[in-house]
Amino acid sequence: MKYNITISIEANNDLVTISEILSEYSEKSAEIFDNNFVSFIENVSNMPNMYPKYTRKPKYRRAALAYGYIAFYKVIKSNHSILISRVLNSKQNINNLL
Repeated sequence: MKYNITISIEANNDLVTISEILSEYSEKSAEIFDNNFVSFIENVSNMPNMYPKYTRKPKYRRAALAYGYIAFYKVIKSNHSILISRVLNSKQNINNLL
């Protein structure tokens, strides 16, 4: 059964910022990231537990994306949904932002 995807306001803001940053380097970089994120969405909607739990905050799972970005999400089994909470750079203080 395919899971529904919801993107939090924070994650949406993260994605806008990432797109702006990558577009400054090149449109191709932004396109690569976007394609990578779409692949992540397709994967997680079909197999929500395929990515590992984030050991510091086990209610989250994490998926490595392009250019050192990580998507953090929660699986909500009761209504077959995924909440993408944040999309952060691995260099950021992740524990304080989740």
